[in-house]
Amino acid sequence: MNLIINTYCNFNCPYCFADNEIATCNDKNMTPENFEEILYFMKANNERNVRILGGEPTLHPYFGFFLNTVANDPFFDSIHIFSNMHFSKDIRDIIYAVSQIKRISILPNFNNVSNEKIAENVKNNIKFMVDKNIINTIGVNLFKPNMNLNFLFDLIDEIENEYPNKIECIRWAITVPNLSTKDNFNNYDIKEYFHSFYDLLKHFFSELNKRNLKNSLDCNSIPLCVFNCEEVGELVKLNPTLFGYKPLSCDFVLDINPKLEAFQCFGMSDQGKTIINRNKSIKNVVDDICKQNENIINKKLFKECEQCNIFALNGNKSCSCLAYRK
Repeated sequence: MNLIINTYCNFNCPYCFADNEIATCNDKNMTPENFEEILYFMKANNERNVRILGGEPTLHPYFGFFLNTVANDPFFDSIHIFSNMHFSKDIRDIIYAVSQIKRISILPNFNNVSNEKIAENVKNNIKFMVDKNIINTIGVNLFKPNMNLNFLFDLIDEIENEYPNKIECIRWAITVPNLSTKDNFNNYDIKEYFHSFYDLLKHFFSELNKRNLKNSLDCNSIPLCVFNCEEVGELVKLNPTLFGYKPLSCDFVLDINPKLEAFQCFGMSDQGKTIINRNKSIKNVVDDICKQNENIINKKLFKECEQCNIFALNGNKSCSCLAYRK
């Protein structure tokens, strides 16, 4: 369960998967009253880990208040923040202070920033949080087949030199392409899009292996059928868990926006939604959303799906992101 406490950001990433929700949600900031309502909802459903994202959540005027509210509530075990790490020293100090009360972790979404001053601030914030054991995983989005990943590996090497063995894993995903409102995935070659990342994935996994770093696929799992047998073999040699450590169909992620609207994930934020309150169970919320999204969830992504063993193992669901099936 993710709490979207605001819907604006200080970056403008070309691949942003939250752009639809950011553009259409009229409530830009979650109110303290709605935040409290979500905490009641979580308690009623025995959800003890609070996951906060945006937008860029550290921009919220009540960000510190929200963290301290959770930190001082003995019911909750931990706080997890998703951030681009471009924030002030004041915010950095707030996060560190809260970490002395409650277990807190941050997953940085690390980008190649052209502005040197901003890039330096992001790096310094990441290094500070690594040193304080608040960050042990770095996230990266692969959004162009020809993207240069030196920015990521340079940071990893810097951190290793200064704080050895503190980065454990790189969390990654191939982003779902942002198509204009005039386009749709019916005339988009999804297989070719995935396949175009083959060389980049080989390079990415090779560099991680050189550094003895684990990797974790975030979402948008890659269907095996986009590669031939030789290509699958090469990728599996570099990353043995790539196709097998979890179901390749889309997992349900419950996102809740500032208006208390719950939906399956950012990629599905323009589809089924339901309002949460303390009297609803998570199961009721999930069942309601899944019922609204039933046609999309059950839609076959490729014609080969019906004869595919993996399709059957996935519970008769196609691989990869549901956004491809809208």
